Amino acid sequence: MTEFAAAADLRDYLTTLLTNELGQFDNGMPRIWIKPPHPPAGSAASLECIITRSPQSIVRGSSGGQKKDLRRWVFSLVNYADDTKLHTATQKIKSSDRLAFANPPSYTPPSTQNFESISFEIFDPIMLTATQ
Repeated sequence: MTEFAAAADLRDYLTTLLTNELGQFDNGMPRIWIKPPHPPAGSAASLECIITRSPQSIVRGSSGGQKKDLRRWVFSLVNYADDTKLHTATQKIKSSDRLAFANPPSYTPPSTQNFESISFEIFDPIMLTATQ
């Protein structure tokens, strides 16, 4: 498991991992973004990945007076299409050796009121230095 210094690092990793599953915005960029702000306009007939900009953070004391930030990143996949890309992407994420899950993924099946989606919460602890 490797630390993600910022949401952009997690975005880059997921963009590479899900290259074949993610849809594209109208400008040709992969359909993955960090919220806020709202996503760019684009076709909604594809798989989209949404990453929360800041990790959830819980700081705890550690041995030797150090502190550990037990942070967790949250991201979701939303499938606006009627295909199997969400399932394929989910399997890739679950089998990644770089991601440690803080909780089981939360799946929402498609319905007349919801698009099919799944949310992940990954554990990414870091040691804090005296200046942090």
